[in-house]
Amino acid sequence: LPTPEMTESLKARNCGWGMYYHVDYHGGPVSYEWMPSTPFSKLWEQMCLAYDYGIRDVWILNTGDLKGNEVSLHQFLDLAYDYDKWGSHLADNWRQWVEHFVAATFPSLNDAEQSAVEQLLIDFYAMNGMRRPEALNASVYHPFHENEAARMFELGQSLQEASEALYAHFSQPAKDAYYSMVHLPLMSSVNLLHMHLNAGISAHYAQQARPMANEYADRVAQCMQEDADLCAEYAA
Repeated sequence: LPTPEMTESLKARNCGWGMYYHVDYHGGPVSYEWMPSTPFSKLWEQMCLAYDYGIRDVWILNTGDLKGNEVSLHQFLDLAYDYDKWGSHLADNWRQWVEHFVAATFPSLNDAEQSAVEQLLIDFYAMNGMRRPEALNASVYHPFHENEAARMFELGQSLQEASEALYAHFSQPAKDAYYSMVHLPLMSSVNLLHMHLNAGISAHYAQQARPMANEYADRVAQCMQEDADLCAEYAA
């Protein structure tokens, strides 16, 4: 970003300043190309920094495969198109944008249902933003210290249950849109999280030579099968 310490000639260079941002990234140290994992608050913060520092001529967003990043792309474009409405003058403007997006995308839902979808999107993106799915492994969340694994299990299960309840009440064509942009990414991401949590607990018990390790290893296999089922469901 152009800082106050820069010379005026550098800040005013003819080519101007631009922003190139990733919601899909291929490279080191870890690529993230699977499910959306950039929290709404983070994208909003970074784009607001760019705009407020004077980067207003060119904004470019790398979405990789567009499928799965439609919501992030929408947020990015709305910020670029109408910064006066969605920019940094309101501290929770990103929350208001999510409310706007859900109302515009699912107008057939009542207020309570729209609020539920908003919170699911916020919580699910935040969960993936804590540790991008591609960077997860069995050692990220401790099996027992500070109840880390238990808290993450509870978060994932609550998101899955809420999404399943909503999905059952959708009618077409909103059902397909919800499935594509919310339900499938959420269910897949939570399932992957649960797989790694189970693997971590299994490894912990295995180090103690406790038979419980086998039970959690079976749960890992179940998560792998669930992932295959979700892929088949999506392909159908």
